[in-house]
Amino acid sequence: MSKPLAFLDLDGVVYDVVGAICRVLQERWLLPVFPEDVTDYNMTHLARYAAPGRQQEVAGEIIALFSDPKFYHGLKVIPGSQEAVMLLCRHYDLWALTGRPIKNGVAKVTRERVMADFPWLEGRSVGGERQAKVRFCDPKQKHRLAREYRAARVFEDNPKTANRVARNGVSVTLIRTPYMGFVGGPRIHIVDSLLEAAKDITNRPNPLDALLRNRLEGALG
Repeated sequence: MSKPLAFLDLDGVVYDVVGAICRVLQERWLLPVFPEDVTDYNMTHLARYAAPGRQQEVAGEIIALFSDPKFYHGLKVIPGSQEAVMLLCRHYDLWALTGRPIKNGVAKVTRERVMADFPWLEGRSVGGERQAKVRFCDPKQKHRLAREYRAARVFEDNPKTANRVARNGVSVTLIRTPYMGFVGGPRIHIVDSLLEAAKDITNRPNPLDALLRNRLEGALG
């Protein structure tokens, strides 16, 4: 029996983008910025910590980082994410679904990092070559892709995306952040980490297992 399809967001779910942005601002601009200072997914607001005459320049650099392959190459894996992906791959046909740009070599770096950090996401191309199971899309279109491919679940950290996906009939596991605001709904399950979600799914009783066990016990008399 084939596994149900699930999509996994990368940034903020398995890669620490917030920490990376803060390190850049600390090292290049000597700004006293830390992850707890982040209050919005649009991290250009961190430029307010710069001198008034340099805030626009700092905001511009933050925007530029999201198109820089070197930035993505240097991202740290969120602790516990590798174990989580390994566990989730036992239950799902898991694919990374990211809103990263595909230009400037970002797509190449993304596939290389995913293959190296999460070997459980290795797939095969039409020609049989090894490749990472990664799809790129407009972040605002994730819900359409999830519905089109009949995904069973999406693992996400952006509440706006989570709401759009849930409204389209797909279940969402939303990773909690201090700045996520209010979000909720019957199809949205909020957790503190991907590892928590993976362990919850792994430990969840499987109705099919119970059915098969009952049939076996009945056959044995």
